[in-house]
Amino acid sequence: MESLTQQFVFLLCCLCFERVSTQEMIRCSVPPVNSLQKTVLTCFFPEDLSVSKKDFTVYHYAQAGSPDAVLDCWWVGGALDCFAKPGFSTTKTVSTTLNITVSHVTSALTGTYACQVAGYGASVLGTCQLDLKLDENNACNISNVPNDSLTLTCFFNDDVQKKQTNFSVFGYNGQEKISKEILHCWWVDNKPKCQVDDDYLYDYDVSTYLIIKSQKTTKVKTFTYSCWHAGSTLQQAKCSLEIPEEAIEKDISTGLAVGLSLALTAVIVATILLVILLRGKNCNLWWGKTRPPADDELRPIMKEKSNEDVTTKTFQEYLVKNIEEMYPNMLDSCYFVPPVYFNKIQYEKQPIAGQVVYVPQPPDLSDVGHDRAMQHVLHCLRHMAEHYKEDMFVLSQFKYEDYLNNPGNTFENNSLPVPAGFTDKTNVGCFDILIIHRRLGVLVGVIKSLSDKDDGSEESERKIDDMLVREVSEAVEQLKYAKSMMEHLMSDQKHKPAVQTTLMFPNVTLSSLQRALGSHSQVVQSLRECVNVKATDDPTQLCLCANHLSNPCAPWDIDTSVMSHLRKWWDRLMNQSDAEPKMTDELYRNMIARFCGPATQSTLQLMDETFLQPKTLADAVTLTGDLYDRLTLYPDMIEMLSEERLFLVGPPNTGKTRMLTLAGKQWVECGHHLYILVRSFTSRDFMSLFSKTSNHTPATKDIDETLRPFVAQVSCNFNIKKEMKEILDILTTQDTKNIQLSVIASEVDLGGKCFKTFVESLSRQHPNLVLWATSSTSQNVPDGWKVQTFTRALTCPPAVVREASRAGADYFIPGAEIQPHDCLTPTDGPQVKYIYHEMDSTGYHDCSLCGRKVAVFLSKHLVTKSNKTASPDDITEAPTSSLTRVQHESPNLKASSILQDKDILVIFENDKHEVSFVKELTKVGFQVKPLEAKNEKEVVREANDCVCFMIVDRFRKFRPRRKIVVYVERPSPPENVSNKWRGITCCTAQLIVVRW
Repeated sequence: MESLTQQFVFLLCCLCFERVSTQEMIRCSVPPVNSLQKTVLTCFFPEDLSVSKKDFTVYHYAQAGSPDAVLDCWWVGGALDCFAKPGFSTTKTVSTTLNITVSHVTSALTGTYACQVAGYGASVLGTCQLDLKLDENNACNISNVPNDSLTLTCFFNDDVQKKQTNFSVFGYNGQEKISKEILHCWWVDNKPKCQVDDDYLYDYDVSTYLIIKSQKTTKVKTFTYSCWHAGSTLQQAKCSLEIPEEAIEKDISTGLAVGLSLALTAVIVATILLVILLRGKNCNLWWGKTRPPADDELRPIMKEKSNEDVTTKTFQEYLVKNIEEMYPNMLDSCYFVPPVYFNKIQYEKQPIAGQVVYVPQPPDLSDVGHDRAMQHVLHCLRHMAEHYKEDMFVLSQFKYEDYLNNPGNTFENNSLPVPAGFTDKTNVGCFDILIIHRRLGVLVGVIKSLSDKDDGSEESERKIDDMLVREVSEAVEQLKYAKSMMEHLMSDQKHKPAVQTTLMFPNVTLSSLQRALGSHSQVVQSLRECVNVKATDDPTQLCLCANHLSNPCAPWDIDTSVMSHLRKWWDRLMNQSDAEPKMTDELYRNMIARFCGPATQSTLQLMDETFLQPKTLADAVTLTGDLYDRLTLYPDMIEMLSEERLFLVGPPNTGKTRMLTLAGKQWVECGHHLYILVRSFTSRDFMSLFSKTSNHTPATKDIDETLRPFVAQVSCNFNIKKEMKEILDILTTQDTKNIQLSVIASEVDLGGKCFKTFVESLSRQHPNLVLWATSSTSQNVPDGWKVQTFTRALTCPPAVVREASRAGADYFIPGAEIQPHDCLTPTDGPQVKYIYHEMDSTGYHDCSLCGRKVAVFLSKHLVTKSNKTASPDDITEAPTSSLTRVQHESPNLKASSILQDKDILVIFENDKHEVSFVKELTKVGFQVKPLEAKNEKEVVREANDCVCFMIVDRFRKFRPRRKIVVYVERPSPPENVSNKWRGITCCTAQLIVVRW
């Protein structure tokens, strides 16, 4: 029996081996390299990935069972896009091989690597090993910089980090007779603990090498150093640097100064020698040839200076310098971080007609309520801050663990207070809003979305009161914790910020709140202590309630009455004490640098992906534009795709053309003949939509041509009876016995008096006719066709849609019922920026000043040509990916991609002042070109590397979309109001309106 079992196992192994051997292995190779040098890792694939378009990943196994993706590549639209960790790069040129450059190799980057391709199992995965070359002897290298400070690099012949052996650096005088231990390190909790000479700094990242720098300019002629680690018995190689005599003499002003310096030096040296002789056995001094000390001889011999203090000071200076560039008007303006609020929405990806469609899922009603409450409060606070010119920062969508969570390797050992060191471990939620005011101190707020609306019954009122009491009790605990946390985080500052707290109930009136708390004296007392008022005062007066805010149905509409109530609440809350100062400029900068700088990084869950939260307006515009560029359809729209006869009615940019295209592609995939009926000047919109239709049609040569589905585009005028008759004749002569006839028609309401008759005649000839059409009106719909009305913009944020309505570009569908949507949009979008036309002293206006103002705003706040919101380790080049991808296994998160000239479109309502406006854009460095075509049939060619401009009337012929749109109005609106709608709503993020 045992023999049979062994034979079976052997046979099974043979079969497994045969299965694996039939598939070629994925291999990699990488040569060893010296510390700090670069090397190239090469992946070898069994197939040409440029042809098969398979995604692939390169993993680093730094620890057993913990793979880290150092390179992740995927194909989008036939193009390769990659995410690479810092230190790794590739040219994105892939076939059966791929080269990845590993720059500045350290011990942290050594170990096992593997290349993996989608669809291949672990059985064909080969690995390779990256190792460091170790010199026989410890070595060092020294160099100087223009100010005569020094940089020393030690190369050890062993990895002192892995073995955690003590190490030292010795310096020698010019004659190499006296050595001085300028740095000595030992290991505590897997980290080096060092004593270092006052004149030097060192890098905490140590393995087989160490970098140490002098902090001051030195005037010694010759510098000699050696590096040593415990357990090394090899001769210690020295490295020297000699400064030329003329470089030394250059800074000597007079002979007298030299004499005095030498005399003073002699006295100091004599004093030091006397102290050394008195200390005797406590010093490490050798005359003649030096030797490294034994382990038991390593003792502190110099004045200890904390490297953490130096790192912390440098870290704080770095953060302040960065925010001054991130927020150019930091001291005299208001900023919101993030600049726009992002809602919590879950999406499901669905493949439809070869495209990925994002479908919003049924929302969590508590999330929807909280998001709406947050947006409501932020709208009002922004309006108040801008109206009264309050200098402050408003931080939202923040979690305590985000605070200084990514200082980078350079500043990892800073000693700034962080939440992890907070002794109170109470499990409460974070605050919702943090306001840092330049004069008035800090305000911490918690927002509750509970509504006081009831059905009028006593039972309903009692339930609301009970919920309000619970919400207040919970919020008080959050605020108490937040106040203590803020005091802890700022405990290193000389002047502590004044911290005020408040509760915010945007859906509850003040009277309802007072009624609910009327019989709960203990809760009232807790609230009184929380908001810091006297025992005789009513603490609810310091809560933000619905009485102080705008209408929740239109929170962006804030009139003078609302502003008055809001301002009274603000003054009452923030001016309780006249004690000064509540905030200093230094503390203001430091707090903003810590909470809003590059080392504090929050993430957002959007469309089931993790994004780095934007901090600047440029970041917010990038992310908003990318989200609205995605192909998004609501669940009811997905259900419509099963309809055969449908009229889609609604304003532009509500998804009608998107639906028409998906339906047509689905029918072609099912084998239908498809005719696309479009007006000549809108044919371009469909020319590229079906360019890949042939991929969905049968490719067999022997198939009957009459059964082969095809796509035909027909340009026509729906108002010319003769043209419609000719098209009808073409379609009715088609043999559709064995194949389905399908038709899509775009914008049939534009003079489409004959279209209804055309459809009715065609359906009589083809009873099984499948036909969809789009229109801006429900008039002239043929009998038997279902009408679906779209009223919600899909390709631009609500802030842009509201501006289109205010600008007179809004139009509605008579008789159409606008259905409310529970699911929110990804974000309301950046607020519209207004710039006003101005005339000179003579009353003349040529738009030069307007163009100059727009150019300054664009160059200062949006197209800045640099990225300042990344972590300290990531401030290099901006990533090329349009969307910020966060790899969970990566310790360093990437910042948003940088806005470019090509993201800007300028739209003029007339061409009178085009030249002068555009000229001002070019003066600040923008490349500007027109969007134009010689005739209606010519395809408009878009410049992909510059700002484009066009006249709004051309939107009937060409409909571009851009993240940034500058809309330049004339005194009177255009005759065709729908063109203005199209022009404004082609903006996917930031709208700038130049208005009269």
